Amino acid sequence: MPTKADQLESMKRELVAARDISARADAERRDYTATEAAKIEQHLKNAKSYKTAAEKADADDQLKAAIADFGSQIGLAGGDVKAQRPTWSRKRPGTSEWVKSVVDQVSKVSTIGGAKAVISGSYTVATPITTDVTRISEDPVRLIDLIINRTPLNQGNTFTWLKQTVRTNNAAVVADNALKPTSTFTYAEAEDRVRTIAHLSEATPERFLTDYTELPGFLEAEMEDGLYAAVETEILTGDGTGEHMTGLLNTSGILAQSFSSDLLTTTRKAATALEVTRTVPNAWAMHPADVETIDLLQDNEARFYYSGPQQQITSTNPLWTLPIAKSLAVPQGTAILGDWNFLRLVVREDARIDIDRSGDLFTHNQFKMRCELRAGVAAIKPAAFCQVDLSA
Repeated sequence: MPTKADQLESMKRELVAARDISARADAERRDYTATEAAKIEQHLKNAKSYKTAAEKADADDQLKAAIADFGSQIGLAGGDVKAQRPTWSRKRPGTSEWVKSVVDQVSKVSTIGGAKAVISGSYTVATPITTDVTRISEDPVRLIDLIINRTPLNQGNTFTWLKQTVRTNNAAVVADNALKPTSTFTYAEAEDRVRTIAHLSEATPERFLTDYTELPGFLEAEMEDGLYAAVETEILTGDGTGEHMTGLLNTSGILAQSFSSDLLTTTRKAATALEVTRTVPNAWAMHPADVETIDLLQDNEARFYYSGPQQQITSTNPLWTLPIAKSLAVPQGTAILGDWNFLRLVVREDARIDIDRSGDLFTHNQFKMRCELRAGVAAIKPAAFCQVDLSA
């Protein structure tokens, strides 16, 4: 059982983690992203729970000391009344509540003869795809941060939505008794189904979980990041065949802007292409290599258009006043500009971690992790997005 010192050390780690996130945002002179705010809140919650546990451990130690003193006075031996957990199976505190639950479950040992239980378990990841986001962050770290239109699917595997297919505005002044003009805003009912996106970890020696306290957090971050990268790829470039989603770039009705003269001219024309349809774009999505190319643009006197690296304010320095979300899911040489409120992410089952140590894994003292979710994508207004060709 963790001691008071262990609990206080865990509390310190949580507070340091929260401080580091806050310091990074302060250094970049920006507000917290939705993900950062959630992580800070979780770190503070964890720190509070560790503080409470430390206070309880201190009280327990005092009570045990009093009992031992009383026992010695009346001649009782300090023998065990029940089998004790072997010392090699003691659990170390994890780096978060999620990590602690993983370590606790995988390291579980029965109190009968010290035999390990063959167990499996499922745990929601530390930073799930929440469905209560209300606005796009001013500093979106990745593509999924742009998609704030998120809807939970509470049952079944299919979902429907209304997709706008025609938008013709004929509103005009009308004389008395004259026929009013008709505008055409056509919507078609569309149907799709959620897909399962998942991956496994390799078989890993079980002792690593207790020998290296950083491993659970590392596995969590790596598997979560890999899962969301696959989700972003499907959202943008899924071709709709087999188990693939129909991604935005394979959806009919989105606008296209061909390369024109140079990158800055091309991207500005893309903004105009949307604006003349009365769409107000709110963010770009680009491959990191293309963002680098734009950041390094120089005039004829070798001066950076964006004032060089010393003037970078955020990690998503805006292009034509709009933030850029970098993603490897965006094909290099292509940018996407749009009003991301019109792309919906349907979440049937949020990301979770499954752990298994049965069968051959049990006989080899190993475990595997599986990270998966079920989700789908719906383009509500395809014409609210423009695919931009950045290649000459």
